[in-house]
Amino acid sequence: MKEHHLFPRLDVSTFQRQLFNEKIELRSIKTDPTSLLQLTFYTIDTTVFKPKVLGYSFFPLFIDIEEKMPILQEDPRINVFNKKRTIHKGNYQMPIYWQAPKESKNMSYRDYIKLERIPTASVLLRVDYASIDHDSNFISFKDPDPAIRALAYEPPPNYNAGTYSTLYYIISEVEQEMYSVRRQRKIDVPIMEVLRELTKAMNSGATSEAEILKFFRAKFQTM
Repeated sequence: MKEHHLFPRLDVSTFQRQLFNEKIELRSIKTDPTSLLQLTFYTIDTTVFKPKVLGYSFFPLFIDIEEKMPILQEDPRINVFNKKRTIHKGNYQMPIYWQAPKESKNMSYRDYIKLERIPTASVLLRVDYASIDHDSNFISFKDPDPAIRALAYEPPPNYNAGTYSTLYYIISEVEQEMYSVRRQRKIDVPIMEVLRELTKAMNSGATSEAEILKFFRAKFQTM
């Protein structure tokens, strides 16, 4: 699986909450049952006006059908490809860690859950089977037909409806108090306003939304 570079939607994201609404499709590839999705989050360090890593998150793509847990390569003598598995389907709220995981050949979710988290920071993920049309044909959100593209994308559920599992996101009492304070705060602004101020401070010359997005894309792609 190749790297994907995603940017939040500028029309709906805010300083505190960024909405991506991106979909990644995996088709016709042989995937290791222990595969993880790793997310790396970047931000702009306003002290030096340069991109910096903010944190990391993860998601195990497959689970053991019998154990209902992510598949691990604990015994090198066992061929994990022989294990009965299914995709880790569902909606999940995943923690964001400020510590970088130590890379290894048998890296798993266990390498993440022992790391230090960024308090109250999380990312929402949805994993599902491939999209199909009314005739059970596989379809893609990249299809040239706009009607098929729309059919291949399901809008995210309302977060407040409790549809996202917190299996991997266990918060402390202190974080619960922090959430209460954040709900009372009214200080939040559209992310576009923040980016406009940054482009001015960085003397980019970008003024329109398209120019601003192009400017920051170029900044992050040089990393």
